[in-house]
Amino acid sequence: MLLLSLGNSLCAATEVQEQKIFQVQPGGRLILDVDFGAIQVIGQDAQELSVDVWRRVRESSKAKEEDYFRSHPVLFSQQGTDIVVRVEVPSQVFSSRGWSWWGRSTREARYVIRLPKEYSIDLKTRGGGIQITDLNGKMDAETHGGSIELTRTQGQIYVQTSGGRITANEVQGNLNLRTSGGSIQVRSGEGILEGRTSGGAIDVEKFAGSVDVRTSGGSIRLDSLTSSQVRATTSGGSIRGDFLELPTDGTDLRTAGGSIRLKLPSSAAFELDATTSGGSCSTEFPIIIHGKPSKSKLSGSVQGGGPSVVLKTSGGSISVDQGAIAALR
Repeated sequence: MLLLSLGNSLCAATEVQEQKIFQVQPGGRLILDVDFGAIQVIGQDAQELSVDVWRRVRESSKAKEEDYFRSHPVLFSQQGTDIVVRVEVPSQVFSSRGWSWWGRSTREARYVIRLPKEYSIDLKTRGGGIQITDLNGKMDAETHGGSIELTRTQGQIYVQTSGGRITANEVQGNLNLRTSGGSIQVRSGEGILEGRTSGGAIDVEKFAGSVDVRTSGGSIRLDSLTSSQVRATTSGGSIRGDFLELPTDGTDLRTAGGSIRLKLPSSAAFELDATTSGGSCSTEFPIIIHGKPSKSKLSGSVQGGGPSVVLKTSGGSISVDQGAIAALR
């Protein structure tokens, strides 16, 4: 045990830093595909693209650390209007964490890219978080093990992570956000939002446009929306909605294991269809009930009728209350 401890203390990690700068024009595309590491992309008012790379490897010997860098070089190339950055990976499968005879081996990396704001990106890392800031273009980003953060981005956006949360602040465009093991949070946005998570809560605030979100294991909160259409589904949590405007193309909120609380402007006129298998339905709005009154079902025309509001739960109560007047927001 003493020998193992001494061996670990004598084995320091090896660090390597690289930088590459390209002269580019707005409208190009960055392709970045790496074996592991965090990625940060920053849009700027300049006609150049810079890539700063920092990598750190700790192995059982200095020779093994140096061998890793020789066998996994960072390759840079310019293909027309595209800039390509890749880490060459041997055919042998590589893990960012593992065990050597001397103990645990580690791999760390960080890629910082600065490029024109009007630029498209295609990012992939097999282990690390992704941050994208001040960018306007087509964005594809995927990580197998980290969080994703979008700030002041605009365009057609598709992001996916297998093990982290997704946050988006001040975003516009066609947004497709997917995570297999984390929450989704959107703060201030406009466009078309589609969010999917298999294991976390969804929180959307101050979004204008169309909203379609779904989670298999968490609650959903929709606050201060001015959306044309809202669809929200959860298999294991409550749904809370506060809309500044009534969605003109319909509202559909469904949960298999929680309550539904919805607030709409006091002037809203709509067709309500609320059903629960494990609670009661109520509303503060004047309603003309269709069919036979029931504690678990509330169906009818509110203030003359209008777009549909469908609320379904198998395990909780439903309430539709009057909120702030949209014109006063």
